Amino acid sequence: MNLRILKYILPLFAVSGFAASPISECNFNGITLNGKVKIVTHNADIKVKVVEHAADIDVQIVTYAPNDCGEWQIVTYDEDFTIQFVDYAEDITIEFVTYNPGT
Repeated sequence: MNLRILKYILPLFAVSGFAASPISECNFNGITLNGKVKIVTHNADIKVKVVEHAADIDVQIVTYAPNDCGEWQIVTYDEDFTIQFVDYAEDITIEFVTYNPGT
């Protein structure tokens, strides 16, 4: 394909929602996206934006045994990873669900 044409087509995919997800096999930068999660206000492992549609991963809050992809148990200590809620410059987007978590 002509490189000049490709230069104009690729940005259209990103704008239209066809950009690749930053999550692969329920991992983000080596962090498995299930487990005990601590919410912090700075220096988080992952910056998260909550959306209502087309999230990178669907998250279900559970009270125990967060073993499956997208199951998060909110804790104040002994966390597996930390998150910070942001409105922009997010690492990933999430949608809270009541069943069927995961990517």
